[in-house]
Amino acid sequence: GATGATGATGAPSTTVSAAATAAATAAATAATTAASASGSPARSGLVQRALFAKNERSSALCSAVAALALESPQAAAEVARAAGGPIGSVGSAEALCALMSASDGPHKLEVKYDEPPDEPELLRACGGLLPARVAILFPAAFAALRQRFCEGGDASFVASLRHARPWDSGHGGRSGSTFLKTCDGRFLIKLVPRHEYHAFFEHAPAYFAFVRTTPITLPSLLVKVLGAFHVEFRSADKKSTHSQWLLVQENLFFGHDVVRMCDLKGAQRHRAGDDPDDTVVDEHLFQLNGGYPLLLSEAAKAQLTRALWNDTLFLSSINVMDYSLLVGMVQRAGASNGNAAVASADAAADAA
Repeated sequence: GATGATGATGAPSTTVSAAATAAATAAATAATTAASASGSPARSGLVQRALFAKNERSSALCSAVAALALESPQAAAEVARAAGGPIGSVGSAEALCALMSASDGPHKLEVKYDEPPDEPELLRACGGLLPARVAILFPAAFAALRQRFCEGGDASFVASLRHARPWDSGHGGRSGSTFLKTCDGRFLIKLVPRHEYHAFFEHAPAYFAFVRTTPITLPSLLVKVLGAFHVEFRSADKKSTHSQWLLVQENLFFGHDVVRMCDLKGAQRHRAGDDPDDTVVDEHLFQLNGGYPLLLSEAAKAQLTRALWNDTLFLSSINVMDYSLLVGMVQRAGASNGNAAVASADAAADAA
């Protein structure tokens, strides 16, 4: 949802629930029906709990498996081929931007695990599930994007991705997606339905072409998608598989002590607002800000307007709707609740 964790292309941004458990719910329902028909309600309950447990394990571990794939010889070789050496050796922003739009490499790289990877800690955490394969979308372009925009470059991103935990996004979006946050707080992992993953694949070339121009040529507030993966697990007996599709995004509020989030999209409807952890809408911003809207200088307003124009024009060009402006609020020392200062405002896109 539009919680500072949504992507730029319609595939682009809780505790482990919602979208990640929808498939498990359907499968569990079918299993319950079959078990009840055979006169084994107790067994149906066990099957249901097992399905949800498997889904939660794979959700929590998918980022670590994605990081493992990025460190694989196959991924490293493809990035080195496209970049003419390790991505860390590409010295100029211009060269990295050019690499984002290069069209000579594969759009998808698959890393397969015919045998369990030599990662004892990861395998213990999987609890019976084994990584089977990982599809990495646009490996070279994303490596260049991360090297260009992530502090510490691509290597730092991969290190962060190895450790993540479920994150409650504050009920900010309608998509019901499951989110993880890396343990260092820098990145968010959004688990998306397969169709959103494929939508991102379709729009990725336009996305890279737009992002490479920001923020120097085109001011932008659009959250950056930093990686897209399809992670497939298999059971130890190799009789069943389970897939997760994930998009990794920057955490817009990393380094800020955000106490409330407002999802601004011109909505008049009521959404939550009683729970301090909820993401609220336009009308609540006035309530939380002592009756005032966003107070900006003329220069800041002009910059914000230019950025929003660029972002919405891009999103409209690829037929993405339901984008919004996410505002994070911090409480300054000595300020009352009604005088919270806006810490940052970032454009977010949430595919309906």
